[in-house]
Amino acid sequence: MKSAMTLTDIRFILPASYDNIITTGNLLFNGHLDESSNYGQINVDLAAPGTYILSTVPADTYAYMTGTSMPAPVTGAAALLYSGRPDLSLSDVRTALLSSVHKLAP
Repeated sequence: MKSAMTLTDIRFILPASYDNIITTGNLLFNGHLDESSNYGQINVDLAAPGTYILSTVPADTYAYMTGTSMPAPVTGAAALLYSGRPDLSLSDVRTALLSSVHKLAP
């Protein structure tokens, strides 16, 4: 399965390899990385559900989507934290999110 994944620690992927963002991998329902997910110990910060996510599509309809753009819960968590604690810097919000994750088994 890992052959279809992109190891962002070796290959620079935009925007996943930038230092100033939270790079998210996408998880399957069983907690394993999806075969389309980016991965890497250095450039991928965390993973969240991102496979078979119901999303809006053109023509006022919905479809199930998969990809590293689907883990919107990460953005939502950052927004909630920042709105509840406006005294935190964006770096503090990033640190709080990343310190609250648990490592996946290899």
